[in-house]
Amino acid sequence: MNELSDWADYLEAQLGEARRVEVYRTTASTQDLAKARAAQPLLIVADHQTAGRGRLGRSWDAPAGSAALFSLTHRLDPRRGTLDRVAFLSALGVARAIERLARGLRVGIKWPNDLVIQGRKLAGILVETVGSHAVIGVGINVALWREEVSAMPGELRDRVTSLALLGHPLSRVTLIAEAVKQIDACLAAADVTPLVAEWRDRSVLSHQRLTLRNAGQEITGSVVDLDPEAGLIVRRDSGELITLPAGTTTVVG
Repeated sequence: MNELSDWADYLEAQLGEARRVEVYRTTASTQDLAKARAAQPLLIVADHQTAGRGRLGRSWDAPAGSAALFSLTHRLDPRRGTLDRVAFLSALGVARAIERLARGLRVGIKWPNDLVIQGRKLAGILVETVGSHAVIGVGINVALWREEVSAMPGELRDRVTSLALLGHPLSRVTLIAEAVKQIDACLAAADVTPLVAEWRDRSVLSHQRLTLRNAGQEITGSVVDLDPEAGLIVRRDSGELITLPAGTTTVVG
């Protein structure tokens, strides 16, 4: 399934008719396209983005044809539809999808939105809310090769990896289909207790001492746990336990 023109038909066949599928050769941002129609059931896919972005407005740049890039809409459950819940469940779904197709890999989660292997970033997830809906944006490095990584700025060169570099040059559209299936399955879970346990097992930050920034304030402490509805639980150096939301918190170091 290498022809982009066939992707929409393949995805609709794999995922059913619950969402409208749109595939673009080039667009500014799948996330912006999905946000503009967040109340509609959509899956927006692109071969290349000219203005892709991650959390806090950071740019996401990937050469054409190198990444699995997509955004999907999700209607929030008013009883349990927080951004933090959607973010951690989406991360689990993408991690599971990668492992199902790339046998032998173990995907870690670096809260709040990165998937990592061997300490290097493999994928990023952006969750934004529009009214009563969430828009989940995903970018997975699939076919980044060593020459392309070597050409990156120094601060990125030693921090990224791809499935190709790890020996698993997967079909991007097959990976997108599996990722959407796994995200949907995680979001549909009535009991997230076992999923929180899986997150703990995958977390690369658990029990680490970190500096985080939230609302302009730097906070130093050790990661204790995850509150699925509210965010990361951190024990400050003073001993105080605080919870930091994914949407407004970044890891400084």
